[in-house]
Amino acid sequence: MPDSGAPSSSDRLDSWKEIAQYLRRDVRTVQRWEETAGLPVHRRVQNGQKRGPVFAFRSELDAWFRSSTQAAAVGSRAAAQRPWFQRPWLVAGLAMGVLGAGLTGWLVWPREALRLPPKVTQLTDYPGVEQNPAFSPDGKQLAFSWNGKEQSNFDIYVRLVEGGAPVRLTSHPALDIAPVWSPDGSKLAFVRNSRTSPVSEVMVMPALGGAEKRVAASIRLSDFGLSGPALAWTADGQGLIIHRTGPSSDQISLALASLDNQEPRPLLTPPPDSAGDCCPALAPDGRTLVFLRATREGAWQAHVVPLSEDGKPLGEPRRLTSEPSGVLRPMWAACGRQLLYLSSYQGRWVLWRLLSDGAGRPAPVESIVPAGIDWAASPDGVRLAYSNSASHSEIWRVALGSGSEATRIISSSGARNFNPQYSPDGQKVAYMSIRPPDAGIWVADSEGNNPIRVASATGVFAAPARWAPDGSKLVFECVVEGNEDICAVSATGGQFHQLTHHPAQDLAPSWSRDGKWIYFTSNRAGAFQIWKMPASGNEAEAVRLSDQEGFGAVESADGKMIFFAGQRRTGRLLKMPVAGGSVETVGSIRLLGRSHNFAVANDGIIYISSSNPEQWFEIWKYNFSDGRAVKLARFEKRLASGLSVSPDGRQLLFPAYEEQFGDIYLVENFN
Repeated sequence: MPDSGAPSSSDRLDSWKEIAQYLRRDVRTVQRWEETAGLPVHRRVQNGQKRGPVFAFRSELDAWFRSSTQAAAVGSRAAAQRPWFQRPWLVAGLAMGVLGAGLTGWLVWPREALRLPPKVTQLTDYPGVEQNPAFSPDGKQLAFSWNGKEQSNFDIYVRLVEGGAPVRLTSHPALDIAPVWSPDGSKLAFVRNSRTSPVSEVMVMPALGGAEKRVAASIRLSDFGLSGPALAWTADGQGLIIHRTGPSSDQISLALASLDNQEPRPLLTPPPDSAGDCCPALAPDGRTLVFLRATREGAWQAHVVPLSEDGKPLGEPRRLTSEPSGVLRPMWAACGRQLLYLSSYQGRWVLWRLLSDGAGRPAPVESIVPAGIDWAASPDGVRLAYSNSASHSEIWRVALGSGSEATRIISSSGARNFNPQYSPDGQKVAYMSIRPPDAGIWVADSEGNNPIRVASATGVFAAPARWAPDGSKLVFECVVEGNEDICAVSATGGQFHQLTHHPAQDLAPSWSRDGKWIYFTSNRAGAFQIWKMPASGNEAEAVRLSDQEGFGAVESADGKMIFFAGQRRTGRLLKMPVAGGSVETVGSIRLLGRSHNFAVANDGIIYISSSNPEQWFEIWKYNFSDGRAVKLARFEKRLASGLSVSPDGRQLLFPAYEEQFGDIYLVENFN
């Protein structure tokens, strides 16, 4: 605190909200600190009693936090409340918010001076997108994924860090991503994602090129809103740690797959109240595994567990981080002495460093790079490679069956606009927009003009916001105190209203045509299934409609049927009566991409089909009258997420990516 005088008025924070923002915690936490740890908060005197509004001084809070006794009481670094990284589209968008910050500093912890300042150079400047950098064990080579000069398909490439042309190792029509070097540098493992399958294949090949070998099938991390690492080698180079379904069908878990094609065996068992374990990284000595485990509150935290020589866990995992916002992409550095990870801070991703034994507090790597989610540290920790890959999407309108060209109606420089939804009268459009450093729900007129933000991103927006039948409200996914729930907000903006409070994940809501019910997807009974509840918000009356797994129910125009996806991604379209009954498939429709990539019209279903969705897609319509599907249009674009048909069935809104880029940069003298 200053030596003379009282704190100035400019030093004052005048509400719990301002105090919480300054300390980078939520309001409940700082209120608890006042009660249990002596946080210096003042109250104005009203009628002779201290019952008025609270206020605090920054200088007093700083002094309190510097106190060793108080710092021990509150634990590790404060951080922002859990934000947006449960969905991959939002992770990628918000990561780019840091790009504008520039390269302004270097590692400042520990306090000793660095021998050399960091040096940033561009490694790749090829056409298209280069991503997923991975250093070889000796740090001299870099493997990465690139969609090639024609930008048509992602394959695995290798190049020397010091220079030279890239060598292409794969040429499969599927998407080959996320390469990882074996401990001796002789092999590369990578993930192969088919365009038509919801699962990934784990592949291995010689690092110099040659025959590929399929090792196992793996869950796609993007289905759980996770970014990686996707794979980790065992110390002996004879196995890989991969992702599989956990004890519960909606859990993700880690499994050990051997190169001899034996059935993968479970490595760890996540707690029953957790979404699971993911994102493994093995220490250079091969005897310690760091991974992420979802806590009961929903945030993913870094854990470590020692391993035996044959890769079996020795004891229970130990939790390393306690970030309210959770963490991403744990990585080893400095020959295993340090752990690096990402966590959200003030709307941007920040790289943090922690001693691998858990001693001390995490410390930021201060703006060395635009710390997106796609990066790797060299084994010695001296170099860091990252990709600045990003894209933006715009919303288009096309007249169905007319053969006319599509018209762009919503476009924002540097933003990702997606999940459009016509209002019931067709006069307005609601849509999601990621505009770094945040995201939100916007409403514009049907031409895309006069947009207003009606809800800011305090949580996860993955499924579209859906209109009430009278057009007065929108219902959407929200995250409240770390839990995914259903919320509603006025179509003109204002305070949103939380409708569900269950500790399970409640997702993808939509209104019934009569406005009396809200359908939603929930795993409150185990697997993700279709539920409904009164639109009034009486959650006690929520009922499960079917034992069938399902996502994103939408009611038919006549109010007699609901249509929903059988899987979170790339699955069959299903239907059932609103009053309950048997579940049936809808023709031979196979949804492309996310489970909400379909639209229910008065006389049919509009959906997307493509054998190469990175390059083009077709719009198809399934007619209720004769059960036949007809092609309506084709576009040489990459589809984003969400479709919406106008109330008269004549117009379709769809989002498409307009620009993708991504180069790989090298930071030398990183540590």
